[in-house]
Amino acid sequence: MLKIYGCSDDLVEVEGILDEEIGCYDNAVEFTISDDNGGIRVLVSYDNFGDGCWSFKVTNLADGLPLPFPVRFENEHDYSLALVVDCGFDACVDFELR
Repeated sequence: MLKIYGCSDDLVEVEGILDEEIGCYDNAVEFTISDDNGGIRVLVSYDNFGDGCWSFKVTNLADGLPLPFPVRFENEHDYSLALVVDCGFDACVDFELR
């Protein structure tokens, strides 16, 4: 499992198979989450619409295939929704600032 959420206006928190606090002032964070069944790309950014909110974009790594992991949102954080990716502990997680 991987949980991703925004904190304040400049941090992305990650919990689960990867535990990170990513400083991302004025940047989006792009995650690639994959295993032997395929993968997804998640783009997390702040204030895209001038509303002071975090946004999440989830895309498949390959067209025409179902998402390899169940994805859902939770409402448990003060600053942001949390995106939960139900991937296994064998999944590979990479991220970079955009």
